[in-house]
Amino acid sequence: MIYIILGVSLIASGISTILRPEYYSSKYDMFFNFSGIEWPYGGILIILGIGFIWTEIRKRRKNL
Repeated sequence: MIYIILGVSLIASGISTILRPEYYSSKYDMFFNFSGIEWPYGGILIILGIGFIWTEIRKRRKNL
């Protein structure tokens, strides 16, 4: 179950990076700009998230 939650959060982070590639952290007073690489970076996060979810589903089907 934890891998599904991790996968969903990675997919959400990837989509968020693609849609809004600039982040500002008020806690650390830092600015992150992914404007040039939003598609590759977001795509990698989405693929990792799908991989985690697929691994968990495969593991559950194998144990049936």
